Amino acid sequence: MNIENLALYKDTNGNGVLDEGEPRIYRISALPVNTSVNLLVYGKVPINVLIGAVTKVEIEASSPQTSTRINTDTITAMEAATIKGKAWLDANHDGIYQQGEPLLGGYHVELLCDKNYIAYNRSIGGPIGGCKTPPADSPYAQLLGYEIIASTTTSYEKATLGCYEIGSIPPGDGYALRFKFPNSEQVVGDPINQDSKNRHAYAENGILKNIILNPGVSVIEQNLPLDPSGVVYDAVSRQPIAGATVTLTGPPGFDPKIHTTGGVDTVTTGDNGFYQFWFYPDTPPGIYTLIVSAPNYKFQSELIPPSGRLVHPRAKGDCKGQHCVQPQAVAPTSQDSNLLTYHLEFDLDFPSGDVEILHNHIPLDPDFGSPTSAVLIIEKTAARQTVELGDFLDYTIQVRNLSVATDLPDVKVFDRLPFGFVYVPNTARLNGARLATEPISRSAPNFNIGTLNAGQTAILRYRVRIGPGSMRGNGINRAYATALGGRIRSNNSYVKVNVIAGVFTNDAYVIGKVFLDCNLNGVKDRKELGVPGVTLMLQNGVAVTTDSDGAFSLYGLRPRTHVLRLDERTLPKGAKLYTISHRHARVYPKLRQCTKASPQIERALSACRKRGWTSRRCRKVRRQKRKYLACCRQQNWRSDTKANSRFIDLSNGELHKANFAVGCHCGVVRQVKTRIKQFKHQEGTMGELPNRLQQGFTAQGNTPIVDSEYRKGLPASGTVNTYKKRQPPVDKSQTKSAKKTPATPAPILPMPNSLKKLIPKLDNKLGFVSLKDGNILPFAQTNIVVKGVAGGKLLLKVNNWPIPERRVGRKFVMKSRQLEA
Repeated sequence: MNIENLALYKDTNGNGVLDEGEPRIYRISALPVNTSVNLLVYGKVPINVLIGAVTKVEIEASSPQTSTRINTDTITAMEAATIKGKAWLDANHDGIYQQGEPLLGGYHVELLCDKNYIAYNRSIGGPIGGCKTPPADSPYAQLLGYEIIASTTTSYEKATLGCYEIGSIPPGDGYALRFKFPNSEQVVGDPINQDSKNRHAYAENGILKNIILNPGVSVIEQNLPLDPSGVVYDAVSRQPIAGATVTLTGPPGFDPKIHTTGGVDTVTTGDNGFYQFWFYPDTPPGIYTLIVSAPNYKFQSELIPPSGRLVHPRAKGDCKGQHCVQPQAVAPTSQDSNLLTYHLEFDLDFPSGDVEILHNHIPLDPDFGSPTSAVLIIEKTAARQTVELGDFLDYTIQVRNLSVATDLPDVKVFDRLPFGFVYVPNTARLNGARLATEPISRSAPNFNIGTLNAGQTAILRYRVRIGPGSMRGNGINRAYATALGGRIRSNNSYVKVNVIAGVFTNDAYVIGKVFLDCNLNGVKDRKELGVPGVTLMLQNGVAVTTDSDGAFSLYGLRPRTHVLRLDERTLPKGAKLYTISHRHARVYPKLRQCTKASPQIERALSACRKRGWTSRRCRKVRRQKRKYLACCRQQNWRSDTKANSRFIDLSNGELHKANFAVGCHCGVVRQVKTRIKQFKHQEGTMGELPNRLQQGFTAQGNTPIVDSEYRKGLPASGTVNTYKKRQPPVDKSQTKSAKKTPATPAPILPMPNSLKKLIPKLDNKLGFVSLKDGNILPFAQTNIVVKGVAGGKLLLKVNNWPIPERRVGRKFVMKSRQLEA
């Protein structure tokens, strides 16, 4: 190895370092007796030199009066040390960088060394490079302070955000490292050492001390456990505020130059709105206060008022030994009151066990009285919190301009629907009027609002369809608004709905009928009657009773094999069941021997025997007996199994049919007809399905509101008997007051089964009969009754789409009143 550009310099001040202005010398012309001169030898090590290469440097001094003296030094090429790492916001306080934690650019990084290391090295004849720490008994050990050897700034570049690197450092010990905020000289909290070769390094007062830099790379990471710390943010838009000034005041005896890192009591926030104050352990106890100021903002916030004084903060279980005022490390975006807590006063006493205070995020109210303050606010709500697959859902968005004198042109709303939600075309309404331009995208619709005057609020409503795949999403809808071509942006508004499967659930359904099978073909024919009032039970005890048509339904069943049993005690007297499926259970005893016909037929045959077999009547009676015996044998064959129970094999989401057939005897038929009359009277002459579809509508258009709590009150399985109205759950705490002042709800009359009964109460003014604006339908299906002048053409539109004439079910005209409905 050859040292390049060797040169001699005169060390005028004797500090062992080449200072500016110190001359280069080529020879010493004269040196008085008993005097000396300090020389510095400087050279350059080649870039391509091999690590470990050795060379010797000789210095020869001679004069005519004395002999020649030679001094030889051996130089070994070593790899320079490099120190690097990154600065990030440690959101979960584990001291390890996790994906998603914010990286911090623009923070100052300083590599330090003891100010007197050079003098100490020279006093012991140490090397030029390195940063050797003086021992405890050295006089230099009592001299405090650090010298900045090198400095850099954490990167703002996207690929290397928050990263830094300092190279070409002479290997050695006694180094230190500290971080400072971008806008001030305030020292950031204790760095974290993640270099396995520097396990002896420790942090104290914001400085990582006792670092040994070996040849190669050392990694020093820096997170931000601060005390107290947080983000200054806009109380309306929830965005960080840059340029806010946070001032700390303390009790008597508090001196920020002595008791805080960096010696400052004022911090100016950067782009991320972050502030912090780091106290030394000897900080005096007492009341500390934070005061915040920012241009065009008011302090204290009235929209989000501060909490009371925080007295002696203690560690929380979810905060890794610190006290987290809020759970998140950034400004809150939710309206949850637990995420809006913050403090401006602190009663601190560190020796008593008080811990660091984190996530104390401080809101400031925008100065709406300033003519230059143009604040755009958006708020989004959903008509329902729970929806089913295939449903339609209405969203409402309110966009407000809170400025006093500034109109905002070119206001647009950007909406991001949850996965599986699709915008329904032509349903958007701005302040009740149809939008001039429809959004192009149906999954991420953008709406043009136009100009929003100062203090004005625009209300946007539109409808979405809950499509396939929506259950795989999170149901969160996100929206924000912009103005002036995106130069002004509102807050982000979130609304979440829960999507349930509804009819597309994996639960199975069972429907069926108990009917009179008079022709024994196993199928309910048109004239065969259903048997009402019959009870059927599942193996788990769930029971259901047939309606006036003999129909029943079971829902919410798990996809597996069930056993459905009919209670024979609820059948008409003398009724017999017959099998119509191979899934019926056990052996059933024979009904009787099929050797004789009915007593009437047998008496007729006895009379024919006396008269002979030639008469036409006798031949007819004989045919009746053969038919009767054949029917008897068929009934016996079909009664080999127990027809009152059957297995039901259900698959995911299956609609299974399970019928039961009853023998058609004269006495049984009469009993069934009597039951039908009784049940129809109870059900208001309607079966279960028509009653469900038509319940709750009145001529005045009032419809009951069906909320999620009411739905939860319905049974998990079984039928819903509509003629016995289910009431929403009652708050027991209000029972006593309700008895004193009983409420009289508006009567809800059922829609007449015939328009003829409804017509006399109506006039011929165009309008709806069964609906009013704002009604909420209890089901996603309804019959609509409209009225108008007789002879005119009625045109009905839904979402601006005309309904065809073939959908009209019934018409009625009253000529005397020129009324058509």
